[in-house]
Amino acid sequence: MTRLNDLEHVLRCELLNPSSSFSIGCFGAIAEFHRAADEPLTDFAPDRLTAATARGALRIDLKASIIALAYETLSGRPGRWQHGVVFCLPQSDAAKNAQSALTELGPDNHAI
Repeated sequence: MTRLNDLEHVLRCELLNPSSSFSIGCFGAIAEFHRAADEPLTDFAPDRLTAATARGALRIDLKASIIALAYETLSGRPGRWQHGVVFCLPQSDAAKNAQSALTELGPDNHAI
């Protein structure tokens, strides 16, 4: 297995796990994807790393240059830890198509 295949496998498993949550953000904006244990997936496409419920959807598009870094932080609850993985790109890849002002992008032709 390659490193990218390993990441895809882990993400597939976590997309199916209702205990897992995903957050995507940058300075000034954040999006989150959570689901309850009894909340069914209305769409799951493991070949596309896509999951959807009646409340929202998430698609993950991994790039070959991605770097995954595991971390843990203290929880607000005593004696507990929070665990996570941050996915990073080299600056040159992350800056592609960046806008410096609010910009109309048009319709999302690849919406879930």
